[in-house]
Amino acid sequence: MRKKIIVAVMMFSLVIVSSANAFYCGDTPIGVGTSSYTLEKKCGAPISKTTIGTTSEAEGYNKLIIEKWIYEKDGYRMIITVTGDTVTYIKEEKMM
Repeated sequence: MRKKIIVAVMMFSLVIVSSANAFYCGDTPIGVGTSSYTLEKKCGAPISKTTIGTTSEAEGYNKLIIEKWIYEKDGYRMIITVTGDTVTYIKEEKMM
């Protein structure tokens, strides 16, 4: 019985972690790889947009601007990292 509870808790934890990799704006899933154009078109303007740095300049590639976009929806705050014009990271926090 104890093993079943541990397995159930572990599986629930995996669901929570994976849910932070994507969220919905209307019926459109927003996840890593989504363009910043689609993000803003489907979710509207973020409540905050901050430049947090640039990527290193690699041979043959230009530096890309890294921004932190923040949205608040349904009691959650989504902190989204946009590198160039692509979503590269999503963190979801419950608002207090």
